[in-house]
Amino acid sequence: MNISISNDTWVFAIIKHPGGSEQLTGFQDEAGVKYIPVLKTRKAAEVFLSYMNREPGVRYEIQAIIFEDILKYSRENQFCTCIVDEKGVVQEKVAL
Repeated sequence: MNISISNDTWVFAIIKHPGGSEQLTGFQDEAGVKYIPVLKTRKAAEVFLSYMNREPGVRYEIQAIIFEDILKYSRENQFCTCIVDEKGVVQEKVAL
């Protein structure tokens, strides 16, 4: 699969429980596929976060992370990695 982001690129993800038991925020699509959304810019991540469904009482934060680290986390936790736009629309999907 030809991915438009190289492994050593900084990307943006939404983190649950920052500063504590941090974890990447994952979602599940209509087909039941679990995925981690990745955004190419901080501005896109800010817009995405403002529209994202959130669990009550959970704190969220945007963090820059090396793309390869997200891929590793996704594989270890049986998630796909999806590059999304600010509206959450999947632009590219990286298989497990």
